[in-house]
Amino acid sequence: MRSVCWVVAVMVLVGGCGAPDQPGPDVSDKDAGSSKETRPLSPEEQFEQLNLDYVQAVEKAGDEDGLQSPTVADQYAGKFLELASAHPESRTAFASLNWVAVFAKDPALQNQAIDQMVANHVDNVGLSRLNMQMAQKPLSDESDAQLTTMIEKSSDESIRASATMALARQLSSVPEDQQDEERIKSLYQSVVDQYTSQPRMVAAASQALAKFRFRIGQIAPEIDGEDLDGQAFKLSDYRGKVVVLDFWGDW
Repeated sequence: MRSVCWVVAVMVLVGGCGAPDQPGPDVSDKDAGSSKETRPLSPEEQFEQLNLDYVQAVEKAGDEDGLQSPTVADQYAGKFLELASAHPESRTAFASLNWVAVFAKDPALQNQAIDQMVANHVDNVGLSRLNMQMAQKPLSDESDAQLTTMIEKSSDESIRASATMALARQLSSVPEDQQDEERIKSLYQSVVDQYTSQPRMVAAASQALAKFRFRIGQIAPEIDGEDLDGQAFKLSDYRGKVVVLDFWGDW
């Protein structure tokens, strides 16, 4: 279990994207010999220490799957939020907020962190990874507002595209009879039209749009051509009648 937690700690630190430069609380410098001196602890070092303390607290709690310990995770989420608030513009702030968004169990803490990420770090590419996780979560008023803000305000194309996909998927997660179909289709279509530099997302959006076109109860896409006698026709000409479509090919 120790190795798993250490991997998590390293992953979250990497997500912070660099070392900030603002000083923090004083700590003992044991390299100074017999006389103990103090030096400021950098925000990055504070982040690392909180990570270490969290891993040790989880182990001490005896939780076989430490990542699922809500009490410990939420306790440390508050500390990471404090660190982010003390250095709001730093890269460590983003890493701290990302930690809370990923590991906190209380939705209120998660939303507090994401709100700050959107407010202060809307162009940080780490939001693209967060959006992939948000796409798997149920729709809420908070997530709708957060993702919409990223779409409207981020200057990074990958963030806007991933936020658009995440919002469309969240909107699609509600029961079909409650879905805002036009809004969902509009979001997917905007990915296809606007984000050609993101081919995987374009392909996923196109696939999602195709499902809407062929839902039961939907109007069939128009088909036009010639019949066996060479007469032009359209499928819509037979609206209201029973129609059998036979698709075949000759190669």
